[in-house]
Amino acid sequence: MRSRCVVYVDAGYLLAAAATRATGTSLRSGIVTDTNAWWTH
Repeated sequence: MRSRCVVYVDAGYLLAAAATRATGTSLRSGIVTDTNAWWTH
């Protein structure tokens, strides 16, 4: 029997963490994300 491991990642958390690191603030009003750009490529 094979053992399995699953990791679930909250994409919103990753976006917020990256934005905080890039901008130096955790205020949501200071961050704009264009998610449509991700799906057009």
